[in-house]
Amino acid sequence: MNKTGKIAAISIALTFAVQPSLLAAIDKSCVTGAEVDALMTVYAPELINTAVKQCSVVLKKDTYLLQNKDSLIAKFTGKRTAAVPLANRAIQKVMRDYTTDKTVSQAIVGMKPDEVIKVFGVGMIAAVKLDTKTCLATNEIMATLAPLPPENLTQLSTILVQLSMDVSKKKPLNICPFTPGMLPIAVGSP
Repeated sequence: MNKTGKIAAISIALTFAVQPSLLAAIDKSCVTGAEVDALMTVYAPELINTAVKQCSVVLKKDTYLLQNKDSLIAKFTGKRTAAVPLANRAIQKVMRDYTTDKTVSQAIVGMKPDEVIKVFGVGMIAAVKLDTKTCLATNEIMATLAPLPPENLTQLSTILVQLSMDVSKKKPLNICPFTPGMLPIAVGSP
């Protein structure tokens, strides 16, 4: 299988990887808070771009999200490289736990961390669909939280993801439960 074929196979596997019915019987090591935090750091620019693209038809041109896209993305750009190894480890866990196709698993193991991040991101970012209410809420959330350093933004997102998984009956990902003090909370001004 050539590299393009492997990437296509991985993308297809990622599409099925988050289907709850396929995950119900699997319970392996969970993705830690630090790993979720790394994923948030790595994918923040793409997620912001996706939000802006989808919400630009809903939001007024002078809203915070549309006006400050570049500064929001810039907050994370310098942090991404350091987060790649931990984010890669999280993706490896997810794929190990939820992919039974040995060809796909071997392809992922053979890829460089940056390639794994890119391929996984394609499936994850493509899954993001924002409706009007979510766009309005995203704009308000970003405007409210923008003064925080990027570390605080990702850690808040991580805690919210963990709490939502703790109460969810259908867990699309095996994320470790929230535990107070598990993330080193950044203190200071942006």
